[in-house]
Amino acid sequence: MAKWWRTLGSAVGVGVLSIAGLVVGPLTAGASGSFAIALTTPASQTVQGLATIDFTVSVPSADTVHQVCFAVNGNSSLMSNAGATIIFSNNLQNQAALNSQSCYTNIDAGGTKAVAQNITFDVQADTTPWPNGTYAVSIAVTDASGRTESGPVTTLVTKNPAPTVRWTSPPGTVAGKTTISFATDAARPGTSHIAEVCFVVNNNPKKLRGSYIKVTYSNGGYWTQLIPGAIGDHPGLQTPTNACIANIDSTSPQNFIGESNSITGLVTLDTTSWGNGSYQIVPIVTDSIGRSVTGPALRLTVRNLGPSVSWGVHPSSISTKTVFHLNAAASSTGTSNLNMICLDTPGHPGLLSQDLAYVDFINGGRRQVFLTSTGCLPQTVSAVPNSPFVSGLDVTVNPENWKSGRFTIQPTVWDTNNRHSVGATIGVTYQAPKALAPHVIRTFCNTSEKIITTTQGTQYRWTYVYVYVWSNYNVTQSPANFSLGQTRPC
Repeated sequence: MAKWWRTLGSAVGVGVLSIAGLVVGPLTAGASGSFAIALTTPASQTVQGLATIDFTVSVPSADTVHQVCFAVNGNSSLMSNAGATIIFSNNLQNQAALNSQSCYTNIDAGGTKAVAQNITFDVQADTTPWPNGTYAVSIAVTDASGRTESGPVTTLVTKNPAPTVRWTSPPGTVAGKTTISFATDAARPGTSHIAEVCFVVNNNPKKLRGSYIKVTYSNGGYWTQLIPGAIGDHPGLQTPTNACIANIDSTSPQNFIGESNSITGLVTLDTTSWGNGSYQIVPIVTDSIGRSVTGPALRLTVRNLGPSVSWGVHPSSISTKTVFHLNAAASSTGTSNLNMICLDTPGHPGLLSQDLAYVDFINGGRRQVFLTSTGCLPQTVSAVPNSPFVSGLDVTVNPENWKSGRFTIQPTVWDTNNRHSVGATIGVTYQAPKALAPHVIRTFCNTSEKIITTTQGTQYRWTYVYVYVWSNYNVTQSPANFSLGQTRPC
């Protein structure tokens, strides 16, 4: 007979065969005194997961079956650890797993020796880890004398499916923070488990990096894991560089392998930084055997709002320093903040340069700044350490250097995701005072002051008091600015 046996994938020499310490000569199939080996299952099977191979063995009188070995496409280790049951002629049963060389040895040991001449052998091979294809399973039987004979070959055609995944959250229009949910199952029958789940957004495998995922096992336990980065609550859930959660079937700190056959997941998304438009989120699930499946695309339409800005108190005309108030806020549907505020004065660049402004924060804090030559805050709000969200802006408009006329002011605000909004344009009228030279605007007679008394009588000095306009903006009436006129009686 042609030699079939290979130990760990290496062909054994034709001259002799060594099994479990026995050295036997070459055998010829069907030779006189050979064993009777017959399959009781079909010679060809299409299988998923566990494959059952049943056969019977009879050896000549006074002989016993000592060992049964299997090879799969010549590989003597592929069926290692497969479960096997031996039923003896007296209905006694032994159950064990095949050893590392896919053998069941010492069948005729101890009390079974007398009934090991005729046996029924049942083996269940787990084909879950095998790549789908066609496999020839060979059987070799060794008797107590060390003679080995090959039996019939059974053909297994494996059709093991990859895991399945489905979305449990409907597609829709979202803004800011939202969640998506999914469910995935490992293929059954079989022994695979869900090992990794990844997400690709518009062909970008890293788009969801930094999101959080909650995995719920079939026993109700769940662990939350940041994608990617530090190990989360579950020490086994370490992630690779893409938007994945790996080692879902980790055995640390507890054995979750049995609970990762079917899992559900919830992913939190913050679309604040995403541009408005349509997105396809595709899940990729890999089982513990390494089979991957790409799930259906979940279609999301992102409609994030930009910041808002509106005028509060603002007069339509001014004659001196006046406060203008702006209400401003980033969209409340996400995590963006206000970043920059500018006040544009079309046709009059620099009109608000160095005007005093106060940035109001939601927590009640306030920061004093001076507008730049372009009418903007001197730095982005987000650059201010520990700055909370902005709620508004008070600008003290000083028209000291304005010329008479009507001016327009239009606010623009940007958020930290570079979305911007333009507020309403308001008009402000200013009439500059006419230039005046210093002049007397009022005279009055001061009380008399007795300055000398003589025998000839008393002399009095009377003064005119002048009040001057010292500038175009302030009428000075302080005594320090009084000027005495000529002295004469009133």
